[in-house]
Amino acid sequence: MVSSTDDTIFVCFYPNLLLEVSGMLKLMRITLIPLVASFHMRFPAYNTETVVDCLKVLKPDVVVTTAFTQADFEDGSWLHTPEVALPLSVVPWLNKKSQKHKVSLLGGLEPSPDPTAEADFRRYIEQYTQLRQNFAEIDMLLRPVQQLLQEPLSLERITSELMPLMYDYQNARVERFEDGPANDWIASRCVTMAQNILDLRHDSIALLASIDHIALLEKALCELSPTVELSYPTTPEASDEARLRSKLDFAFRSADVPEAGNVIAELQDIDTPEASYHYANLLLTRGHIDDAWQMMENISQGEFFEPYFLPAYVLARLGQLRDLVGKREQAKKAYQAVLALDFADAMAIEVAQTGLKEAFSPKNKN
Repeated sequence: MVSSTDDTIFVCFYPNLLLEVSGMLKLMRITLIPLVASFHMRFPAYNTETVVDCLKVLKPDVVVTTAFTQADFEDGSWLHTPEVALPLSVVPWLNKKSQKHKVSLLGGLEPSPDPTAEADFRRYIEQYTQLRQNFAEIDMLLRPVQQLLQEPLSLERITSELMPLMYDYQNARVERFEDGPANDWIASRCVTMAQNILDLRHDSIALLASIDHIALLEKALCELSPTVELSYPTTPEASDEARLRSKLDFAFRSADVPEAGNVIAELQDIDTPEASYHYANLLLTRGHIDDAWQMMENISQGEFFEPYFLPAYVLARLGQLRDLVGKREQAKKAYQAVLALDFADAMAIEVAQTGLKEAFSPKNKN
């Protein structure tokens, strides 16, 4: 491994091929971009639009993600990925008709051979004191990860502080239990994913990978390829979209903030259905039920198809607000509409199913 002067790019190659690198072997450039699931919405400096900003700077030949398989991408089930950066920002940007240079997104996940194996293994070892203790010791390595995730991390801190912690955790699991059901075969799956990526033979690849995968993928790519240039991007200058995303993400988290005057004022200046949805939620939590209901009715009568989670959230909340203003039959229709959508996340579905059984009231306000 040879580092560049800025410590963000390194070239991996076998020692006996060192002399061949200059001029004889063509480097494959792979930029690794970490995905941090819903934590993107808690990190203003590294939100989902920051991921897009990285791609805009890179201009790769292809984007590969280990968040889902290609089959998941083709059948629509990928929308349920916990890696919200993909459906919220990356895929909509890649699909924009205004894109001059079209870039394909490929699903590169190597699925688990047995998705329930790790949970089953943990249940099995409960009857064995020593094995249970071993697992507890390994899980202790996640404590600094959990503490770090409470801070508003930047991309640089994710790569320099969070990723090494995750690498230590994954390595410790493999060393203690070998690569198998105890760790969901994470090491061998990352080797397979890395090989599949190398087989694409593109000159420039952007690899969007879960924080659970990325350190092991880095290791596998170096071990598998005679010449691969790996790098991590630095945070690009924030785009207008990234600044707007930060405001909307903060509004999403601010429903229970006692003093949200600044948030409300900013939302009033943003003319999007999502901003109106957050505004209505803030009104609801402050007891302005009629105003919140009327605003949500207005949203539901327009186009509220983006972002991807919004239709289910709007209809679920609309059902609750209709219940609160005494329009039970109309509330049921809103709940039924949630369940009829092609995509609704688990929270919206739970709200709809509960609302159909029992009218929403302030006592069970969610």
